[in-house]
Amino acid sequence: MNMRMIHIRLPEHIHKELRIHAAEKDITIQDWVSELIEKELTRKETQSTHQQVF
Repeated sequence: MNMRMIHIRLPEHIHKELRIHAAEKDITIQDWVSELIEKELTRKETQSTHQQVF
């Protein structure tokens, strides 16, 4: 699978909370953000499909 890289800017306090959250879950920030994006896109696809049915 080809991968693309994105960069985001976060306030320092958000980045600190993110690092702590990822460490507590024993996951990298990259993997956590990737999973979060994938879940959101899947959720939106499911909602869109569900709305088309009705």
